[in-house]
Amino acid sequence: RICRSIPYTALLKRQITGIMEALNDKKDAVPEKTNGMLQYTIKANNTMELLRQKMGNMPLIFLYVPYMDMDHKGQVSVAEDKAKIAAVEKACKSNSIIFVNMGPAFLEYYNKNHVLPHGHLNSQVGKGHLNKEGHRIIADTLAKRIQQEGLVP
Repeated sequence: RICRSIPYTALLKRQITGIMEALNDKKDAVPEKTNGMLQYTIKANNTMELLRQKMGNMPLIFLYVPYMDMDHKGQVSVAEDKAKIAAVEKACKSNSIIFVNMGPAFLEYYNKNHVLPHGHLNSQVGKGHLNKEGHRIIADTLAKRIQQEGLVP
C-alpha cells in the first residue's frame, strides 16, 4: 500500500520488478552444468549489466553489508566468501557501478570500540538486523564515498 501512496517508492518498485523479471528471463543464459563459482560470476555480471541498463547513466552504488563472525576466543572477522565478493566487485566495476564493501569499516569500528554492527539485546550477538552503530557506520562510509566519487559538491 505504501508503494502506491508515495510516487518515488512506486517508481522504485516498478524498476526493481522489471529488473527481477529481466533476470528471470536471463537465467536460461547460464548453462545448468556450469560450476558454482562460474555460475555465480555470470549471474553477478548479468545482474549488474541489467541494473546499469535500467538505470541509464544514473550513479549507482552497490553496498555490500556482511555479518561479523566471533570465535570462541572473542576474535572478530568479516564473514564473507572472498571469491564471490571479488566477482560482484568486478561486475560492478565493469558496469560503472560503485562497489562499497562495509566489511573493513565494520571491522575497524569493532577493533576501536568493541561494538558489533549487527544484533540487538533480543537477538544473537552480531547477527540479525543492523543496530544503531551499524547504521551510523554505513552512513559515514557512504557519505565519504559519495564525496570521493564527486557525486555531491
